[in-house]
Amino acid sequence: MDQKQIKNLKLSSFAVLSLCFCSLMVFFAQQNKPLTLADKAMLRADVHVQKLIKSKFMIETEQPVNKATRGLASAETTFRVEALEGPVGIDPWGHPFQYLVKKDPRNLGHGSVIIWSGGEDRAFQTNRDMIAAGESFEGDDFGKTYKF
Repeated sequence: MDQKQIKNLKLSSFAVLSLCFCSLMVFFAQQNKPLTLADKAMLRADVHVQKLIKSKFMIETEQPVNKATRGLASAETTFRVEALEGPVGIDPWGHPFQYLVKKDPRNLGHGSVIIWSGGEDRAFQTNRDMIAAGESFEGDDFGKTYKF
């Protein structure tokens, strides 16, 4: 190898090492960035979905669904009913998340839960039917689908 090739090899090695160093710096800088409100919303959504799945989508309500739900002379003030959609928890902007359960009719006990937020403007631009059909979220709405 002559001196010119050795110099080019050193320059190339230096360039590769510099690129690796810069990539590592960017990676570590991203690891230490503060969470956005959207990141926090998705963390909250994770917690609420886990609670819904654990409870088998049963919620407490003040009103019986029908008279058969309530026994004679019952002193209970709350009733447990299956809720496959509705509001749950609060997103970082102070508005309830919405969720929708889609059960798999071919595989009982399995399905998916879709949870979404209206985003910073607190208004839902994506309607329920669009979400149920698996379409993407509109405006600043965002959400996630969980399998169970």
